[in-house]
Amino acid sequence: MIDKYKRSIDYARISVIDKCNLNCIYCTTKENINFSPERGTISDSEIIILCKALSQLGIKNIKITGGEPLIRNGIVDLIANIKNIDGIENITLTTNGIILDKYIASLKKAGLDSMNISLDALDNDLFKSITGHNKINELLKNIEMALEYNFSSIKINCVLLNDLNHSEYVNIASLAKHKNIFVRFIEVMPIGEGKSQGFISSEMIKIELEKEFGKFEGTTRTLGNGPALYYNVANFIGKIGFISAISNQFCHKCNRIRITSDGSIKNCLYYKKNASIKHLLNEENFKELKETLYDIVYEKEKSHDFDNTNESRNADMENMSDIGG
Repeated sequence: MIDKYKRSIDYARISVIDKCNLNCIYCTTKENINFSPERGTISDSEIIILCKALSQLGIKNIKITGGEPLIRNGIVDLIANIKNIDGIENITLTTNGIILDKYIASLKKAGLDSMNISLDALDNDLFKSITGHNKINELLKNIEMALEYNFSSIKINCVLLNDLNHSEYVNIASLAKHKNIFVRFIEVMPIGEGKSQGFISSEMIKIELEKEFGKFEGTTRTLGNGPALYYNVANFIGKIGFISAISNQFCHKCNRIRITSDGSIKNCLYYKKNASIKHLLNEENFKELKETLYDIVYEKEKSHDFDNTNESRNADMENMSDIGG
């Protein structure tokens, strides 16, 4: 699909659940941890209809997100069925990794290509203060396990939380030194609870990491579907990446849309939901679904407005757990 700004949109992030088994401070609130009972969730059959329509419109890369997608019943079968759709070339998963050991073998068999695993701290106490749970040992064990299954890539996502986890960046980056892992540092999005976290730019962290590891050499190789900029580091097996949505806006080459777990489509993370498409997720309305998807994508916003010091009435106020990241 091509939008009105001539960008090729070939990547869809689909949130399959808004619930999570962690309570990360930049993603949700304690009040929201049980989530509102009236919030609907699109069914497996609706997701398959959606992916068929998206594939016919040129979407070939699907990212499964949440909440925590691994706590959705039947998630492995859903991934297998998506991977079998004509035109879908690549399917990836974003997970907190806590229960990954229960699913890793079946995910590989289902055709999952790669995964992103969240890791914002290695220190046990700090990990608990960020996520609300004492699960760092389980997570690290599961990362090691994932590496044994030869996925096309394992990416570690570390959200830059300024003073809170600043002391952890060198140690987290070091994971890529001895393992074939891409460690990505992500500027916190000022959405929902993310607004309460102090902002720090990825460039500042890059400078600090270079003091520790030496000069980073940029790579032109494409490593996935997203906007991360990756660097080679001397004596590193893996790579270091940065996702700098705030300090280095990449909207001019944005290639994605998002579908929330209640069946709404967002063509930009910053703005309020565009429209609910849940009522169209059936065979009877397939033609209208495709037309609606095309129209929404064509009208994709030119850029976000996160750097606006005045709150925009068009900005999305929901937490990342509601949006799907």
